Amino acid sequence: MALANLLQIQRHDGSLVMLKVIRILVQERLTQGAVAKANQAKEGLPVALDKHLLGFDAGDAVLHEAAQIL
Repeated sequence: MALANLLQIQRHDGSLVMLKVIRILVQERLTQGAVAKANQAKEGLPVALDKHLLGFDAGDAVLHEAAQIL
């Protein structure tokens, strides 16, 4: 049911019917072209986090880095 909700598939009383619908949807979305497009590298600009000062200390190194990224 959680997968059906995620894929926005209407609920059905028969779980076998739901699984068949999910299988069809996944097969359509995972064509070779779709997989190739999803695997294409997406490049962004590198950012030096040490050059962006927050003006406060988050108290935890991981949290502080996450705040810098945001």
